[in-house]
Amino acid sequence: MEELNQEYRIVRASEDNIADLSRLFKESRGIHVPVDYLKRKYNTAYTSKSYFAHFAYSADGTPAAFFCLFPCFVRINGEKKLAGQSADIITHVDHQRKGLFGLLGRATEALAKQEGMNYLFAFPNSNSFPGFYRSLNWHHPGNFKIYSFPISGIPIYRILHKLKLGKIYSLWKSFVISMFRSKEETFIGADFESGENVCWRDESFFSYKKYNDNFVCELNGFRIWAKVEGALIVGDISRSNMPIEKLINKISRLCKLLGLDSFQIEVSEGSFYDKLLRDKHAFLEGVPIVFKNLDIPEQKLSLSHTGADADVF
Repeated sequence: MEELNQEYRIVRASEDNIADLSRLFKESRGIHVPVDYLKRKYNTAYTSKSYFAHFAYSADGTPAAFFCLFPCFVRINGEKKLAGQSADIITHVDHQRKGLFGLLGRATEALAKQEGMNYLFAFPNSNSFPGFYRSLNWHHPGNFKIYSFPISGIPIYRILHKLKLGKIYSLWKSFVISMFRSKEETFIGADFESGENVCWRDESFFSYKKYNDNFVCELNGFRIWAKVEGALIVGDISRSNMPIEKLINKISRLCKLLGLDSFQIEVSEGSFYDKLLRDKHAFLEGVPIVFKNLDIPEQKLSLSHTGADADVF
């Protein structure tokens, strides 16, 4: 699909032009995002849908802005439904405040509805949140809650990275994780087991998520889905009858072996582990959670989320 407005050409993203997103990241944020990584991330063939996204190009053919919905599945009231997670929203600094967020967002929403996508959600940063809330009329039920736990021990991660020996740390991390790596590739979180409205996870979804460096560990009584990014980022935890403090201690021991000085658990309000943590542990406010039901726009039906639902996990 290609549309024109007075200043910009609106073009649907595809494998042929996704390299322009790498260019946008580099020119707008100074971040190098390899094209091969983007091709893996945008290969959502497991849903039979792909490239629900649009570029805006300026008159000289320069990529000016980008808006995306990653096809995925959610469970709502027990039913599996096609959904979309918005991410990688970016507008070049030279083209901001020209209405491109709303223009691309509406074009992508129209495509989603046409293709049978029922439910949209996102975890926007402070720059894009006003656009979702004001321009696209998405609902905002609240923000993520980040529970952070400091770890006393030798901070091997920070020491080796300060010495620019990150490759050595990667070998150590791989060795430690190999001792705890779960034999099961897939992961069912506590909220899924509890019957909540959640993001759908199955074998094909986990195969897709391998574009990021995450792993599943078995910790003698429960499993975690996590990644190392300065700290241990616990994306989700399986349901367990273990006392929460004992569970935290087991994750802490894994952190010590990994040479990390903290771990964090990120969850939405009212989710399974939020209920267990909130009475005894302080939290920081994370990024907003926003959503839109394309079937019933006024319906305020939010999912239970964990950090593993984010595209960057």
